[in-house]
Amino acid sequence: ILIGERLEAVVSKKDRYLVKRLKKESKRLRKMVEGTLELSKLENNKAIKENKRISISDLVMESWQSLKPLAEKKDVKINLLTPTEYFISGDIENLKRAFINILDNAIRFSPVNEEIQVEIFKRDSSVVTRVRDKGIGLEANEFNDIFTRFYMGDPSRTKFKKSSSGLGLSITKKIIDNNNGFIKAFNHKEGGAIIETIFKLTNE
Repeated sequence: ILIGERLEAVVSKKDRYLVKRLKKESKRLRKMVEGTLELSKLENNKAIKENKRISISDLVMESWQSLKPLAEKKDVKINLLTPTEYFISGDIENLKRAFINILDNAIRFSPVNEEIQVEIFKRDSSVVTRVRDKGIGLEANEFNDIFTRFYMGDPSRTKFKKSSSGLGLSITKKIIDNNNGFIKAFNHKEGGAIIETIFKLTNE
């Protein structure tokens, strides 16, 4: 990026768009390298911290706070629906990273001036969290593909300009797996995509 700034200072005005493209691509590649290293650590269980009791609604809202500036750019709000507080056991730091990725994805694919609906409920001995955006939804082949490495998705699904490494949801899935959870994606019958996570409830 420093090289890009130096180039921008010396090239002609008509060529500055090339420097901007270079800076954007450099940022994307840096994110890709960092994401690949993080995923490698997760796959080797080197990034697992101490398990602690966590309120899933607190985890969602703390993750949302990290993304508020991004959401405000599109005037996107969160609507949290939960009948009571549910607790799980897991690595708080990494689980927060996972929910930041899920919510970030929902923001990117949400239309302007919409809400992201987060529903938390109990199913048998588990707690389910569903994050729904109000975008155009996923193609059937994407339900699994979005969790694979370097999957970028259809750029026409979002007009939000944000560089992506294609690793965010792959990292998210590995974090969920490492915390004995389950994650899947599907479409809502009234439109938009849903990312659902399931964890075992804990009372300890």
